[in-house]
Parts: sequence; C-alpha cells; structure tokens
Amino acid sequence: MRRTFWRLAVLGIVLFSFPGLAQAEKAYCDLKIEKTVSPSPLVSGQQAVFTIKITNVGTDACPGPTYVVDSGAPGLAFVSASGPGWICIGQTCTYLGSILPGGSATLTYTYTVIASPGASITNCAEVRNNNDRNAANNRVCVSSKVVALPGRCDLTCSVKVSPDPLIAGQPATFTVTVTNVGNAACSLSNQVVVPPISGLSFVSASGVGWTCTQVGGQVICNYPGTIPSNGSATVVFTYNVTASLGTTINFCSNVANKDDTNPGNNECCVRVPVAAGNCDLVCGKKIEPHPVAAGYPVTITVQNVGDSPCPGPTWISDAGITGLTFVSASGPGWTCVGSTCSYAPPSRPAERSR
Repeated sequence: MRRTFWRLAVLGIVLFSFPGLAQAEKAYCDLKIEKTVSPSPLVSGQQAVFTIKITNVGTDACPGPTYVVDSGAPGLAFVSASGPGWICIGQTCTYLGSILPGGSATLTYTYTVIASPGASITNCAEVRNNNDRNAANNRVCVSSKVVALPGRCDLTCSVKVSPDPLIAGQPATFTVTVTNVGNAACSLSNQVVVPPISGLSFVSASGVGWTCTQVGGQVICNYPGTIPSNGSATVVFTYNVTASLGTTINFCSNVANKDDTNPGNNECCVRVPVAAGNCDLVCGKKIEPHPVAAGYPVTITVQNVGDSPCPGPTWISDAGITGLTFVSASGPGWTCVGSTCSYAPPSRPAERSR
C-alpha cells in the first residue's frame, strides 16, 4: 500500500513540474521589424533608401492585414514606398497576406536627404497586427550622419550641325560642346575623339584652348585647361560632304577625362540627311567712271549665292545700253559670241565678269 502511494506521489510531481506533458503550449503570432539604410552615411541632396523587413518570429501564422508606418524625420523628404504584396498610401503600407512562422515581407521607403552636411538623422518605423502577442519588437530606428556629396568630374557632350540637311559636295561644320555636369572640376586631360565617318572627308578642327590632330583616320582634340562644374568648352569640326544625295550621315564624338566618374554619358551623335542643295545665280552691272567716258568697259559680275554648285554652262546676254555701242565681250573662262557669253565651269565660288 505504501509502495503504491509513493508511486502516485512521484507521478503527480512530474506532471506538476512539466505541465507541457499534460497540455501543449498555445501557438502565437510575433512580428519583428528590422531596418537598414543605404547609403550610410547619408549624402546631402541625394536619395536614401530605407529597407524594412517584417519577420514572424512566433509559432503561428500572422494573418493580414499587417501595417507598417515609417515616420520619416526632419531632413528627409518623402519620395515613395513600395514592396511585393504591399499597398502603400504615403508613408503607411498595408500587407494583406498571411506571414507564416519564419516567413517575412520586405518593403522600401525612399527619401531625398535635404539636411545639410554635418546633421544627424534618426528615422523610425512601426509594425502593427491585431494578432501580434509581443509589442516589444514592433518599433525600430536607425541613425545616420549626413555628409556632402563627394566631388566628381562628369563630362557629357552635345553636337550641332550646319547646314542641316548636309549638301552633297559642300563643307559642313559639326560643333561639339563638352559640358561638365559633375560637382567638381574636370582638369588637364579633357579629350574629344571623332572616329572616321563614312561620307565625310576631314578638313579641320579647332576651338579656343583645343589642340587637334588626325591620327589614323580619327580626329583627336585635347583641352588641357580646366572645365569647372557646369562649365563647357566648344570645338568645331569641318568636313567636306562626300556622301551621295539621299544618304544619311551619322556623326558621333566621344569625350573623356581620366577622372570622369560616369562614362555612360560620354558619347553624343547626330544623324543628318544629305540633300542636293540649290543653285542660285545673281548678277550685277557696274559702269565706271561716272560720268561715262569713251573707252571704259561695262563690268557684269555673276555670283552663285546658293548652297550648291551651278554646273555649267551658264549663259549671259547683254541687251546693251542706250547711248553705248557694243564693241566686244570677254572674261576668264567665258566664251563670247557677240553680246552672248557662256561659262562652262561651275560658277561658285569665283565671281566672273565680262
């Protein structure tokens, strides 16, 4: 009888000391919030991304909705918030799905840093879910210093062409403007390189402060001076258009500097068609001296003011002048029969007279 009593007593102690043997612990939802920021330190005038991770460290699922509110901070200007499965309105985001034990949901907040260098910013966020049994891990804050944007040289370029369209057989100029869009000067080794271009024959290149040479078909121009932030330097390339009427010329140039931090914007191009141009002849008549004296010539000048050559022949006929008697007509390159003359070579650029 005593032995049975002691056996029952020991069993009672065991059940009292380990209640889990009698009843399993109830599962629970427990959301934990974590936050990181990039870059760190923050850079004045630039954007910063705060990444928030919500993890269920409990033993039961956390059904939606789950809310996250990021409070921002003085010195930060809100830009956007988003994440897979999240619906964000302003700085409040809602996750309608269920977060299983060990599972997580991530979202990001983007701000522009408007604080001055030297400031310190603390940004906090909270997570809420009506099923969460532990509020102690529902709030998180990160602090970061604000620094100035590091100095960087960043060259880009633009190109303008004249005339547009190009005229077959005529010269054309391509004006390349090199601009420093960085926040620090670009010094010593600024360079523009134009590769060989089909349909164009190089003539010259020049610009204030630039030294240009043609090497193996490509044209290389160096600017040893300093291009300050938001400053620019211009160089002009002249070519003869050898391409045929109806074709298109693709002119590209590349800029470089050994300190350039952004090579992605170093090329600039322009596509321009080749046209025939226009022949436009004008003529003028001059009689000297005044008043008219016997034996002095009448000079007629024919000039092409168009943008394309005027192929020969070119004819001119003088109807005479009352009070004057025709004697003869002549001029370099002209063939005259009576008062009618023809000129076979192109009349541009030289002016011709008779």
